This record gives sequence, C-alpha cells and structure tokens, in this order.
Amino acid sequence: MSLLSKRWRWMWVSSPFLYFNGVTDIPLSKVNNPGWIFKFFYDCLTCHEKYMQVPETSITSFKFEKYYMLKHDGTRPVNDWLSFVVQRNVKELELCYNNYLLPQFVLNASSLTVLKLTSLKLEAPYASTFPSLKVLSLRNMKLDSKSLQNLISGCPVIEDLDLRIDLVFDVSKTLENPSLLNVNFPKQWLESLISNLPLLERFAFVCRNSEFHNVSIRSHSLKSLLISVGSFTETSFSIRTPNLTFLEFISFQKPVISIEAPNLFEANVKLSEIYWSKDLYNDLVHFFKNLDCLKKLKLYISPKQDYIFSESIRKTLSPPLPNLKRLDAFVSIQDGHFVGNYVSRDNCCGYVDE
Repeated sequence: MSLLSKRWRWMWVSSPFLYFNGVTDIPLSKVNNPGWIFKFFYDCLTCHEKYMQVPETSITSFKFEKYYMLKHDGTRPVNDWLSFVVQRNVKELELCYNNYLLPQFVLNASSLTVLKLTSLKLEAPYASTFPSLKVLSLRNMKLDSKSLQNLISGCPVIEDLDLRIDLVFDVSKTLENPSLLNVNFPKQWLESLISNLPLLERFAFVCRNSEFHNVSIRSHSLKSLLISVGSFTETSFSIRTPNLTFLEFISFQKPVISIEAPNLFEANVKLSEIYWSKDLYNDLVHFFKNLDCLKKLKLYISPKQDYIFSESIRKTLSPPLPNLKRLDAFVSIQDGHFVGNYVSRDNCCGYVDE
C-alpha cells in the first residue's frame, strides 16, 4: 500500500483536468481567514507547473466553485489562477464565485471551447475573442445588455447558449441608432441575438425583469429552445424553427404563441393559475394547437384550476394535440414542488380521459 501510494502521489500533477470544488464544508473560522485555502490552491498549481510531464498547452479543463463570500483581497489569487490556466490554453473553464469580477483577459482566451459562469460580475466594454467557443452558460449573473452583446459578438461558432440572468437594458448606452429608442428593446435585442448566431442549436433564456411582446424567433439551426420570462405583462412569441425538436416554455402570464416547428417532438410547459381568463378551456385549446405535432408532453399545472375537459367541451372543440403519445402531468403542491402522474395513449385522440 505504501509503495502504491508513493508511486501515485504525484500522478495528478500531469492531469489536464483541474477541479477545485466542494468547499462548502469548511469551518466558519477558516472561511473568515481563507489564506490556507489560497495557499493550497497555489501549491497545487505550482506543482502542476513544475512537475507535469506534458506540454504547457495541456490544460483541458479548469473548474472552480466557491459558494461563500471572501474578502476583497481574495480576488487577486483567483486572478492569478485564471491567468495560469489561460496562458496554458485552457479549453473548458467553469467558475462559480459570488460577486467575483471576471478579469478582462479571460474575455480574450481564444483557446476556450466551453465557458460556464455562475454568480459572477461581468463587464465587457469591448468585443470578446472566442473564435472556438461552442458552449456558453451564464447563470445567476446580473449584467447589462451591452456587456452581453460584446461577449457574444466574439463567439462566431457558438452552438449551445444558456442565459439565466438578470439583464439590465440601458437603451441610451446600448443602441447606436437613436431612431430605435421607441421600440421594445428586449424584443429587438433577443431577435438580433438569435439571428446573428447561425450555428446555434440549443438556446436557453431565463429572464425575470424584462417585458417580451411580439418577439419573433427565427432559426434554421435551433433544435432545443427554453424560454422562461418573469414579466407580469402578456408575453407573445412567434417561433419559426423548422428543425426544433424540444421546447420548454414558462411564463407568469397567459402566453400568446405562434409556432411553426414541424419536427417538434417533445415539450415541457408550466402553467400558472394566473395564466388564464374565465374562458380557460378555449385558452388551453388555442395554446396547445400550436403544438399539434407533439409526441411527448410534460405539463406542470396548478391545483387551483380544473384542467379536465368535460364531455360537452370535447364535443364542441376539436382535439388540440392529435399526435400526442405520452403525457406526464405534474400538479403543484407547495413551494414550487410538483407531484406527477403519467398518462399513456395508444391512439391519436386529442383529449386525455379522466
């Protein structure tokens, strides 16, 4: 055992994967004095640089997750670690660090193919340089739309874009054409974003503080789409995505959707009790007719509404989902938790029996 331990002791220093995770169990006394943590990470990187048996361009992935707040002087060591991996042409970078301001040199790390950021601050006054970046994920980050625009403008081959953020739309600083000041800016921004990413296959967009009305999403490359908008005004989307196979849609108000997606196979839809008017059944039928090619549906609903179509309704309204083969219905119980029930269909009837 001792011989094996000595033999393997320094094997890790040649690994192209550096993951620093799971520091949530550190005692509070050490959290308040985190110098020993920085020393440990610094020693790890120093050993990697000194003893690794592979070229300096060998760092494939660097992940750093830190869930507690450090003092301001804690940012410099993290900057040094990032500088270390960027200089060695890291390909995949994942950071989770509350209120840490991402250094500008990371925005010009041309070797990156994957960039995932959580709970950071990001300021991008100039366009980024990510010629090889295919995956970009921004979660729980508050940034202005200009910085986001500059970040994405340097990603010509992006395929997977996940935005779950609080965007700040400062029209006066973002729009160069003054004639556009009167338009619905979130709408114009979102439409432009998608149209300028011709290789985009997966797009997830979660935004809680902006209004989106009459938004047109058009993309031939898009295969998976998630939209969650926290606006308390009517949300309307026109979606033209011929190759879309998966859709997830969440909204706090009754959505108005027009969809042309002939290859759409599966959808997740979350309905709130405040969605619908008194004419609930007509609203539902109209909504789901846009998804008439679906084969699989996960439906999240509120117990405050009766979603069972009566016999008279079934005789009056044509089935909205004639091709549906599987329905998973989830009813909200409390605090956003859902309980589920699976309904299978062997025929192409439009309504699920009680």
